Amino acid sequence: TLGNGDAGNYTVEAYFGPGSTDCPSGQSAPTTVTINPLPEASDPTGGGSVCAGNPAPDIVWTLTGTAPFQVTYTDGVSTFGPIAEPTNTFTLTNPTTLNAGTYQITSLTDANTCTGTVLGGVATITTGGTPPTFDPPGPSLDNNEVCDDVPIPNPELLFSLDDAGSAS
Repeated sequence: TLGNGDAGNYTVEAYFGPGSTDCPSGQSAPTTVTINPLPEASDPTGGGSVCAGNPAPDIVWTLTGTAPFQVTYTDGVSTFGPIAEPTNTFTLTNPTTLNAGTYQITSLTDANTCTGTVLGGVATITTGGTPPTFDPPGPSLDNNEVCDDVPIPNPELLFSLDDAGSAS
């Protein structure tokens, strides 16, 4: 039986007979045993709170182990995957197509068919209300025509957002 940390080169010699050393077989050719580390996922970066219809930052996990990987994740409601990830970075890009939710890797397997147990934390996307819009005609300067090389003294930018009133 080989255990963790028992990597190395091994040979086998079998004995047959009534005594423990009666008929040795001779040593086999050496075989190499490699112990591969389990893949892991870091805590993710990205996600966050955004206004409805606006993109959230990408959600990114760094993966350790031997690429390529098979990744399965959840948004807290549905499960997606397995997804083939050829690199050591698993990215959910363009989160506007993602639902608000809590994103987490639920399964990670590397090229050696090792299954990870450290799957990183969660990234959350929350969506808020609609972003404010400018009332027509939009922002303007109180004096937007000047001569070249003449500074505008104390310019005033005038605008109105939704029904919030004017500000300068």
